[in-house]
Order: sequence, then C-alpha cells, then structure tokens
Amino acid sequence: MTRGKLMGNTIRIEMATVDQLDELLAVFLSAFKDEATTAAWLDLASEKLRRTYGTLVTTKFKLYLEAGNPIFVAIDNKAILGLIILKLHHVKTSKIKAVKFITPNLPRLMVLIPHFIRGVRMGMADATRLPENLPRNHDVLEAIAVHPEHQGKKIGRKLLDHAHDYLHDNSSPGIYLMTGEEKNRQIYERFGYMLMEERDTQNFKSYHLYLSLTTR
Repeated sequence: MTRGKLMGNTIRIEMATVDQLDELLAVFLSAFKDEATTAAWLDLASEKLRRTYGTLVTTKFKLYLEAGNPIFVAIDNKAILGLIILKLHHVKTSKIKAVKFITPNLPRLMVLIPHFIRGVRMGMADATRLPENLPRNHDVLEAIAVHPEHQGKKIGRKLLDHAHDYLHDNSSPGIYLMTGEEKNRQIYERFGYMLMEERDTQNFKSYHLYLSLTTR
C-alpha cells in the first residue's frame, strides 16, 4: 500500500524519502504561501522569511521520516505534484535527534521567533489547541499540499484516499486535522470528516475535524 500504488493513468502515490526533501519543500511552500493560518503570522512573500521557514519545514520533514511518521507523495513522471504528512499516535520523536537536527540551524531560525511571538499574541496558540474531546490514540493529518499548477486534478483526493487506507490498514481509530479555511472545511466534510469545534480567536479562524476509521 505504501509504495508504487497506481492512481489514475500516470500518478503514483509513494512513501517519501530523504533524497526528495528539496522537492517536498518546494511543493509545500508553493501550496502554503497564502494558507490562512500560516499567512496570519508569517509573510512568505518575503524571500528571507521563506528561506528560513523552509529550513524549519525541512527539519520537520527529516524528523518525521527518521521517526517513522509517513509522508506520502503524488508523483507523475518523476515529478512530485503533492504530498500528505501524517503524525501517528504511537510514533515518538527522539528529543536527542530533534536537538541534533535543529542545533546547526538555530542561529538562522532565530529570525522566526519575533513572528512566532506575534502569532501567539494574535491568538494562534488558542486557535490551534487540540479539542479536549478528541478520541484517544487518534492520528493526525499534519498537512496536505498540492502544487498550485496541479490543483483541481483530484491529486488531493488521491492523497487523502491513500492516507485513509493506510491508517485503516494499520488499525487507526481515526484521524484529526485542523484547517484555517472554510473552503477546506467543506472539502473535508465531503470526505466524511465531522466538525468537532470551530473557533474564532482574534485574527485566527480554525476548524477542528475528525474522521472515524473504525466503521470503514
């Protein structure tokens, strides 16, 4: 299920590898440039901030892949068109490895601290806080990104279907996600996600959704 699954005519869904980090980052930044939650605290139109945020995202990709959290990619003719990132409840990130990956980039990442603090003051922490009534042992859909040039081709649907199948096959009870955009909430609800909580915290709008996988 995790490698070489043919989806449609030419698009395959595969497990990402560390040698694809640059391509993963390019797709992620292109897709999230105007995403509501990110844009509220960080201007990715700034080349300096974009590069620095890219360092942070790449570090997270490395940690996830090292720990065993799956990142699936949609590939067509060797080009990565989209990706989906899952955080599994039973996978724990080593603090030692986190320090190892982050320390070399720490001086560069310091640039983001004032922006992060501004985001917290604007209500980001409250907006992104997990709902209290989440079922135990849930898994998390951390992010899904499709390159803007390939949106509207059902690539996101293929990535979601693959992620749901993967989690179901691995006995996941359900998957949680948060989005800051109404249009995304509507899309996820069409996939069966139920709205658990909606928050309007100062400059942040957030929708918290959950999909049970026990009845699939």
